[in-house]
Amino acid sequence: MKGTRRIENDVSTPEHSNNTPSTDRRDLLRVIGGGTIGAIGLTGTSAAQSTPDVDVLWEFETGAHVRSSPTVSDGTVYVGSNDRTLYAVDAATAEEAWSYETDGEIHSSPTVAGGIVYVGSKDGTLYALDASSGEEEWRFTEPSKAVDSSPNVVGGTVYVGANDDTLYAVNGETGDREWEFTDPEGPVHSSPTVVDGVVYIGTMDHPGTLYAIDATTGDPIWEFEAISSINSSPTVVDDTVYVGTGATLDAINVRTGNEKWSYTTASDERVVGGSSPTVADGTVCIGSADAVYAIRSETGEEEWVYNRPRGQVFSSPTIANGTVFVGSWAGGVYAIDLATGKERWSLTESIQGTHCSPTVVDGIVFIGSRSGSLYALDAGVEGSSEGSRVRLRTLGHHGGQGQAIDIVSNGSGSSSENTSEATAPPEENTSETTAPPEENTSETTAPPEENPEATAPPEESSETTDDSILTVPGFGIGTALAALGGTAGYLSTRNPDREG
Repeated sequence: MKGTRRIENDVSTPEHSNNTPSTDRRDLLRVIGGGTIGAIGLTGTSAAQSTPDVDVLWEFETGAHVRSSPTVSDGTVYVGSNDRTLYAVDAATAEEAWSYETDGEIHSSPTVAGGIVYVGSKDGTLYALDASSGEEEWRFTEPSKAVDSSPNVVGGTVYVGANDDTLYAVNGETGDREWEFTDPEGPVHSSPTVVDGVVYIGTMDHPGTLYAIDATTGDPIWEFEAISSINSSPTVVDDTVYVGTGATLDAINVRTGNEKWSYTTASDERVVGGSSPTVADGTVCIGSADAVYAIRSETGEEEWVYNRPRGQVFSSPTIANGTVFVGSWAGGVYAIDLATGKERWSLTESIQGTHCSPTVVDGIVFIGSRSGSLYALDAGVEGSSEGSRVRLRTLGHHGGQGQAIDIVSNGSGSSSENTSEATAPPEENTSETTAPPEENTSETTAPPEENPEATAPPEESSETTDDSILTVPGFGIGTALAALGGTAGYLSTRNPDREG
């Protein structure tokens, strides 16, 4: 059943039966000034200690598995679903603003730029929709197979891969093709990363290939042959491209395409390619079948391994205020201290497994699950996602200035009027489409961002099976939301019909 379930109870305490929001809860969901979402602060703890309670602020139900990762812009969360529908959901109230149905499942994650939402569908189409109304602006139908890759918008051009072994560059205003890159010999599940006039993508060749392509002309600059297929999306920091493939995380020189270092996890060779890396504070974080890994970005040396997640980690980590957030296929969302690898909190009982990559916005974690729900969780820290994959608008993006939404929770469902002015929507990624970057030998100083068998995930269920979450009719969330714009990419598993 589609719709909103607002939740005020502590999900780690399923026996809680009071359907009335407590005074403490209302106080903790405070309004933070300057257009931000209010969130309670939790003290970080290690996995050996009891972790803090985690609040599920709201739940929005779609009609099927949510593989797409959420993008948040101008107070609205945009996310696709396997029910073939793109949803626009109010980030403060979880009310549906609009929905748009395509002719195929949506594994692609939406990108918002200049007031337009761009998203791919398994019907082989790239859609451009008005972000406010959901009205179709144009559709690009040249791909002959599914568009599972998540689009990236730079300089007015939309870059997106397709399962017909092609990378497309499409005019963001008209929907006309600018160029296509057809060298790949396998599907392009990978979502493009665009930096300094170069597009980086991975492909599902056997073995996979990482390409660097001129963003203006579509001409290849270099290619790097990986040890296995590349489902994940690359990320770039300074002079290095980081990409997962098989059981390996590779660091590649952006100018030459030569390998700088390679790190192999303890997992089997199928899994790292399902999680995209992110870099913050000189650390690369990536998921695998058995754990979440933190690797020193300059040297490839292991910093720590967090091996508590249940099931494979197809989800791509995001980093906010020194905390790594990630989901797992078997169920659960985890918050891990970036410096130590110790668990700050985990939520494993109420949320079913996820491929979805979380996005953190002003202390709120937005993430979807295979139950078909989109969740807003209290992150336990202030701040927003700040790692490289967010900054480059590849997977889970936010940014820009915008509308403050003030909603006063009084437990009765009423809320204050929104009296703030909406500002212009944020612009797209402004990385210039210029010549490829010169080699940079400086250090990477990017700003801060029990394991079952590693088998293919089972078919999802669109039924919400968690009975421990109490439905609280009419409970508005006391919060204020900063407008955000950008992409939330989604990376695929090893299955050939999966998303990128």
